[in-house]
Amino acid sequence: MILFLNVRGYSPAVWCRACGRSVQCPNCDITLTWHQDRNAVLCHLCDLRARPPQACPECGQPGLRYLGIGTQKLEEEVRAKFPEYACQRMDSDTMRRHGSHDEALAAFRSGEIQILLGTQMIAKGLHFPNVTLVGVVDADTMLHQPDLRAAERTFQLIAQVAGRTGRSERGGRVLVQSACPTEPAIQLAVRHDYKTFANWELKNRREADAPPFRHLARIIVRSLKEEKAEAAARQIGQSLRQAICRLSVSVDLLGPAPAPVFRQKKFFRFHLLLKAEDPETFGEVWHAAEDLPTESDVEYVIDVDPLSLR
Repeated sequence: MILFLNVRGYSPAVWCRACGRSVQCPNCDITLTWHQDRNAVLCHLCDLRARPPQACPECGQPGLRYLGIGTQKLEEEVRAKFPEYACQRMDSDTMRRHGSHDEALAAFRSGEIQILLGTQMIAKGLHFPNVTLVGVVDADTMLHQPDLRAAERTFQLIAQVAGRTGRSERGGRVLVQSACPTEPAIQLAVRHDYKTFANWELKNRREADAPPFRHLARIIVRSLKEEKAEAAARQIGQSLRQAICRLSVSVDLLGPAPAPVFRQKKFFRFHLLLKAEDPETFGEVWHAAEDLPTESDVEYVIDVDPLSLR
């Protein structure tokens, strides 16, 4: 059997019972993940590693709790409940040694390992006729993200990992654990109903005036100083709006606004979104813009048709 969980570590949140806040990375706006095998909390964005806090950094109260489940905790529970079966975890924490990935898959293919669990690396491109059961744990972790393609990625991963079973005359089963089992992305992925999902998702995209009906360009502005990043983002927004008016082109500009992950690797991030029928219009508007910021302590990048909006 294969168990898929797209969360590394042991517990993805360290939570304070006193103030109700999660312990965040000091460099990024995401929660720290507890890795039991290292006895450390890690940031999965900037790779910060620290000893588990004994008290809440916000209110100073002790009694922090580790919430949620990652692949390490899942492995622990599987080994405890099914000690008679050999279990192998595959994620970026266990597959660091050269050749370890191939060794694990060979052992699973031969039957030396009966339960394979892990993250995305076990979801794609694997052919195991002896697999008769696939379990997707906490399928909602991918769904509720501030991202245009969250439903698409959820459908894609569930459908891919579900396709690892039933590849022989023995058949197979797929079990999906979800707090939102009625979500179309989950329901249709389990049934491998790509056509219905595509029609449903295209309807949502059309209503949102989003790709593939219009192209997007995302401008990310970042600086180690929040006020610098915000001022530069506003300056860019004003310059682009003036250029759009001068050119009289059909381009919508949204923002600036704080990025969903506002702070990343100590940088404060603001972003703007441009929408247009033709992606070449983005270049025309950008080259026509005047008075763009030139400060050395402000960085900005343009991403046309971005894959992620984090």
